[in-house]
Amino acid sequence: KRLPAVEELGSTSVICTDKTGTLTTGEMRVAGIYDENGETKDISVLEAAILNIDAFVENFDQATEKWIVRGRPTERALLLAGLEVGLNKERITERNPIILEIPFSSGYKYSTIVRQVSSRQAEIFYLGDPGRLFSLVSQHNENKWKKQYQSLTSEGLRVLGVGYTKISIASLGKMKDYTNVRIFSDQQRKSIEKLFKKGKMTGLIALHDPLRNSSAEAIKDCFKAGVKPVIITGDNVLTARAIARKIGLDGQEEHSLTGEQWANLSQEEKEKVVSSIDVFTQVDPIQKLEIVGAFQKNGEIVTMTGDGVNDAVAVREADVGVAVGSATDITKESADLVLLNNSFKVIVWAIQEGRIAIENIKKMIAFLGSECFTELILVSLSIIGGLPSPILPAQILWENLFEGSLQGVTLAYERGDEKSVLKNNFDNHSLVTSELKSLIFVFGIVTDIILFGLYLFLYYFSDYSISHLRTIIFASIVFNSLFYLFSCKNLRKSIWKIDLFDNKYLTLTWLIGIIGIIIAIYWPGLQYFLKTVPLNLFDWIIILVYSLFSLFLFELIKWIYIIKSKFKY
Repeated sequence: KRLPAVEELGSTSVICTDKTGTLTTGEMRVAGIYDENGETKDISVLEAAILNIDAFVENFDQATEKWIVRGRPTERALLLAGLEVGLNKERITERNPIILEIPFSSGYKYSTIVRQVSSRQAEIFYLGDPGRLFSLVSQHNENKWKKQYQSLTSEGLRVLGVGYTKISIASLGKMKDYTNVRIFSDQQRKSIEKLFKKGKMTGLIALHDPLRNSSAEAIKDCFKAGVKPVIITGDNVLTARAIARKIGLDGQEEHSLTGEQWANLSQEEKEKVVSSIDVFTQVDPIQKLEIVGAFQKNGEIVTMTGDGVNDAVAVREADVGVAVGSATDITKESADLVLLNNSFKVIVWAIQEGRIAIENIKKMIAFLGSECFTELILVSLSIIGGLPSPILPAQILWENLFEGSLQGVTLAYERGDEKSVLKNNFDNHSLVTSELKSLIFVFGIVTDIILFGLYLFLYYFSDYSISHLRTIIFASIVFNSLFYLFSCKNLRKSIWKIDLFDNKYLTLTWLIGIIGIIIAIYWPGLQYFLKTVPLNLFDWIIILVYSLFSLFLFELIKWIYIIKSKFKY
């Protein structure tokens, strides 16, 4: 959506990502139904859950393997599990219609439905965070339930709690008239919660979301690249930490934080602690925004990936917002980049591509920056010395059109060194580093002074005409550029360690440069326009020696930074 975001992605130092659908496949399946004593076959728990979901099969009349299921991953899993045992929401509600439906809220972490069982009686079914349900009901076996809950979440399973209570319809008061309402105030939710005080926990539903095969490798690549991966999820802390450990993150208690713990910190404490946390759990949309902001306050360049509506604000606030393929429309609109699939590996690959783009820009700066000072220095020194200009404007124009800028642009097509761009010393804050400045200025000034010295020597100690001298200087500048062009292909390796001809565009423009300078010197039509004269063998030896020395100097400066491991991209 926004092309410069590719470059910014290459500068990323922190990736914040959700768990479901990015690190995992997002293909959730019900792993089991549990009561306080262990696994159970009681499908009434699953029935209560199905009443609380909005997922549906778009083409129910077709074969099972061709079904298109719409809805959140969790709800899709519950729907399919229910259909497998013959539970259909429409048929269930035909007998006992739903008279009130309170949808899931990321703030309250549950959904609730009220269904009528008689003219005076109704049932309330709760589906959501078991921890929240524990605080709402009076449970006689609460310790057993909590132990079962912790056992399941420690295995990396997502766990939903199901609760039930029977009430009189009269106790709903005005709420019974809100059949078609989908947005409820805090006061209205609390009114329902009061009715639930006499309810009970009826079951736990465990869901398994397989990890992507590439997730662990992608996290490893992040560490190699010096990028900090951070999980930000609404899931239970034990579930998220178990997943974190499986993919290579620390996942220990001291490196994880819940939304409640985050809310209790001051702004200063948040900025101080955020860099040591790799798993944030049970967070709401505002807290996601705060986490991204805290990283940015510490000078980090943050990429935020998301899929749901609750991710949209944080995705918008991040330096680079990334929406996965299955994201909601509002999240895609908020993002800078939209992935065609949901894999975290693709995000790491995108960072690599961004770094290659930055690397290629620096190669172009190194090439064009070293070249652009030459004419300026030569003309300036000749004016100061009261000498004829060593090069004419027409020659400068020809050199810029055919033997400089043209080749520099092709460096953008370099594929880059994947191992180098994924090293943790990648400079993600500056395009023109101090080392790159040194390379440009030291190389440019030394070679230009030598070339001006050559001009002075031939001007005073040879019988060459001024046109002959200018042709030598013109050809020297061109061949100098065409020689160290190949050295700029990789600022991290010596020229003999790289494939010189793997960039077909660069090779083609290099040949155009060679042909261009030969035509400029030997074709009579251009000789008249550019004021050049044919060169002899001795002239070409001088040009070749100068160009080879320039290449040697460029490689020497590169080698110094390679040895000292100071040359940052």
